[in-house]
Amino acid sequence: MSGRPPISSAPSPSASARYRQRRDEFEAQRLTIHKRWNLIANLRLLGFAALALAAWWAWAEPHPVKWVLVAVLAAVVIGLVAHHTSLRRQRDRLAGMVAVNELAIARLELDWKAMPELPASDMPRTHPYAWDLDVVGPASILRRVSTPTLMNGWQTLSGWLLAPADAVVIGERQRAVRELAHDLDLRQRVEVAGRQLEGDTPDPEPFLLWSAEDAWLLPRTWLWVAAVVSPVALVVLGALSLSGVIADPWWLAPITVNVVLFQVYGKRISGGVAEATPLQRAIDGYAEVFRLIGGSRPDAAMLGRIGATLGEGPEGATNRMRRFARICGFVIPRGSIIWSPVQMALLWDIHVLHALERWRASTGPKTPAWFESAGEWEALAALSVLAHDHPGWTFPEVDPAHRDLQGENLAHPLIHYRDAVANDVTVGPQGTFLFVTGSNMSGKSTLLRAVGLNAVLAMAGAPVAASRLSLPNVDVWTCMRVEDSVTQGVSFFMAELRRLKAVVDAAGEADARPVLYLLDEILQGTNTAERQIASRKVLTNLATCNAIGGVSSHDLSLIEGSELEPLAVAVHFAETFTRGPSGPEMTFDYRLRPGLATSTNALALMEMLGFEMGGEERKA
Repeated sequence: MSGRPPISSAPSPSASARYRQRRDEFEAQRLTIHKRWNLIANLRLLGFAALALAAWWAWAEPHPVKWVLVAVLAAVVIGLVAHHTSLRRQRDRLAGMVAVNELAIARLELDWKAMPELPASDMPRTHPYAWDLDVVGPASILRRVSTPTLMNGWQTLSGWLLAPADAVVIGERQRAVRELAHDLDLRQRVEVAGRQLEGDTPDPEPFLLWSAEDAWLLPRTWLWVAAVVSPVALVVLGALSLSGVIADPWWLAPITVNVVLFQVYGKRISGGVAEATPLQRAIDGYAEVFRLIGGSRPDAAMLGRIGATLGEGPEGATNRMRRFARICGFVIPRGSIIWSPVQMALLWDIHVLHALERWRASTGPKTPAWFESAGEWEALAALSVLAHDHPGWTFPEVDPAHRDLQGENLAHPLIHYRDAVANDVTVGPQGTFLFVTGSNMSGKSTLLRAVGLNAVLAMAGAPVAASRLSLPNVDVWTCMRVEDSVTQGVSFFMAELRRLKAVVDAAGEADARPVLYLLDEILQGTNTAERQIASRKVLTNLATCNAIGGVSSHDLSLIEGSELEPLAVAVHFAETFTRGPSGPEMTFDYRLRPGLATSTNALALMEMLGFEMGGEERKA
């Protein structure tokens, strides 16, 4: 096993440069548009003043030519207003592109302070690996790929990283992620469209609940027929009355019928119409996201299915949302001065509600898939950030037939590419375990987390920080950052025992999918003799299960002379000591070496921190 510079984890030299180039280009375009926006704003003001003067002039001394001038100026002002609005949208879109490229640079450089905060999470500390491997948290893989803007996107991405997929699904995601990695412009345009909803991101849940409701008007066919026949009767009878064919005001009859119907059913009908309008406004913000995703022409099958769901086709979300918006455009607000006359004459709200319920009957069952598909696309786009930023990373070979995890040039995905050190590492097969030893700060825990986090990425369909990685489908379980609980009366040792029991139970219940366990310095809360006995018992149990894994320890004698010795694949990290005028100095190369560690550094660290050490302690 060898350690080497982080060749595989380094980003493409063009990734950072491309983000910066795009940021600078979009900022230059934004400044140009902003100058034009200011110019049009001034021209619009002048246009309004000229229109007011021309209207006053034409009113004071009427003349056809003057009114023509007023009409021309009015058209010019309307054109300036429309152009001003268009420039504002362009400017805001370009500002959004500047912002997302700034965020992309921050993610690439692991500048956590410059990244947006993650949505609130109630992830329990008992999750098999989420907190131990930094899948969630302030400096986590979720935050490293924090491009989703819709809640569905966050939920999908989190779900993928927190629960393994099967090999077929992983392959589909890999193909989609690989394709999206090369379409930076589309990914950023979708991110900008979604970020325009930030601060007041509309919740689609009320719309989805409305879409699932049963129709009220459609089963009452007679009411719909009355709404069609009554206006026709009003027109016919009114025409006959005006032409003198009939002398009596029979045209009042349909109006009377309309008034009676609205007295009986108006509250239910108008309420149903009024309910739809705010829902349409709420989901209208998603329209641009759906349009951009649905308008692409991908090759990957998964992206194709998403595009078909969200696209312009007859059943696509973009087309159906446009139809919904058109129907809602016919809604007359109840407070409008024309609302009552239109209801009395035409039963207008019945027509609108009928159209809404027909739309809901044909489209409502499909609406949950819209937001689920958008969430899947955002999750794929987030994972593709890693492939784009680190073209040296690889897509792992996930196959249930593999008996072990083999990584070449494997590094930690959350250590900056300038600092990460890559190692070759093998975990497994079943019946063996990786035994990692070494002194304090030498890299033991980091190695286990690198193995675990790359396995999590592999199970999600993402690229991994390695030049090659092969592994079976695994369920990852860890025991690393155990916490005691004063409120629950649980000591550190008891909390660790409970965690280890959960790991052993999961391995014992594993069927087709093996468990990948990673245990860091276990059972520190008891004496050496009992720790050795208990640790050996845990590892013996795990060795008999459908599981592969690794354990780190300072205890070099843990496996010596026990039944674990032939099962352990021993590797270690080492340090280099030099003694200068100010005392000992220590460096690490983080290279993985075969065999047990041959040195310790606890006393040297104490001396470096200023503890007084005698001669015998220095020799030790």
